[in-house]
Amino acid sequence: MSNENNITQKDNQGLTTKEAQKRLKEFGPNQIFRVAKISFWGIAKDEVTEPMILLLLVVGFFYSFWGKFGDAITIFTIIFLLVLAEVYNEFRAKKAIASLEKIAAPKTKVLRNGNITEINSEEVVPGDILILTQGTKVAADAKIKQSIGLQVDESALTGESFPLDKKYNDEIYAGTIVVSGEGQAEVFCTGKNTKFGKIATTLKEMKPPKTALQL
Repeated sequence: MSNENNITQKDNQGLTTKEAQKRLKEFGPNQIFRVAKISFWGIAKDEVTEPMILLLLVVGFFYSFWGKFGDAITIFTIIFLLVLAEVYNEFRAKKAIASLEKIAAPKTKVLRNGNITEINSEEVVPGDILILTQGTKVAADAKIKQSIGLQVDESALTGESFPLDKKYNDEIYAGTIVVSGEGQAEVFCTGKNTKFGKIATTLKEMKPPKTALQL
């Protein structure tokens, strides 16, 4: 086993607080995106202003004005059901995107100033040494610098059902989970630049096909 594979806390003191703050300003917070508050009524308002819905509302209004209340009620019922279906689908899609944020670990342990310190995951920067133990949710993309029986569950990223062995210089990714063993890893990517960040950003930017109400 090489000396590199036996890195200890004494060999690597991690970043200093000053250097970490400098890198945080340079690279920005370890954050993929902030999900805007999802409002059911806000989505409903957007759907009601779709051209097709506005047209049906006008038609329903004129039927009411002409005294054809039966036809007007039918049109307004159709509008209600269409809007309800669209709002539900849109709300569910936005909730799914918002759930991606929960995959990220809120806290993580790193080596700073020679000491193991728990910090907010948003404060992790390239060059930080992550402390990995069973149950650790990996906060950023990193390369293994020390591994003792380390296995990582990457199913959140790859769908792979079996944990993968991770040895010296192997890469681990944000959003994955250590299922056994322990080790240390040096961060090389944070936030939107991580593998998970790129996937999440792509999903967020994808535009769904226009619905019948939007044509």
